[in-house]
Amino acid sequence: MTHRDPLVILLDADNTLIDSDAIKADLVTLIASRYGPALRERFAAIYEDVRAELNVVSYPVVFQRLQREAHAAEDVFATLTDYMMRYPYRRRVFAGVRPALRALAAYGRLVVVTDGDPWFQGKKITDAGIAGLVHGNVLIFTHKEDHITDICLRYPADHYAFFDDKPHLLAAFKRQLGDRVTTVWVRQGAYAAGGWGAHHPAPDHALDSVAAARDLVPSFGARPGGQALVAVTGR
Repeated sequence: MTHRDPLVILLDADNTLIDSDAIKADLVTLIASRYGPALRERFAAIYEDVRAELNVVSYPVVFQRLQREAHAAEDVFATLTDYMMRYPYRRRVFAGVRPALRALAAYGRLVVVTDGDPWFQGKKITDAGIAGLVHGNVLIFTHKEDHITDICLRYPADHYAFFDDKPHLLAAFKRQLGDRVTTVWVRQGAYAAGGWGAHHPAPDHALDSVAAARDLVPSFGARPGGQALVAVTGR
């Protein structure tokens, strides 16, 4: 019989737990210093093209296309891939994330649900120490909004809390799961900078960082009859 948790807390990785914008900025700095401003500009353009085409960031695809550029040096793909595989991701975990996750773990099962290429995502989440904090509960999809049913089947729960920086993903989870999910918009990173926009429905909560989840007073969902499922308060 499949175990069912009272609460499963779903956590995005990029710009929710890990400062991916800072990682990208470090990569751009490397490209500029090693290959010059022209290739840096081509990287920026290809990065946006790939994100628009795939609706997700895929560094391997970006690096492959950059390597094919006529003016690109022969070692571009190998150098940038090696840089990302050796990057010290632990230092890019947002302040307060680790104690917040330890606090949240007292109330529900923690699961990282991220999108992107599994090559870098798995490496990043493991090296950052996040995989250990969630006891290896990590799911990586190309587009996680297409796998909400799969997520729920893998981690059955009476209620879900979903933390993400991207408004369209939070709205998609809420539309599909309704009252079974509490959505928490983490307002940091490039995707959150533009505001919530016209996405519907609105998030249940908005925080400036996951660290603030320790002080999230409203309950995550409720049992029949109005009994609070869990209240997360400051410690």
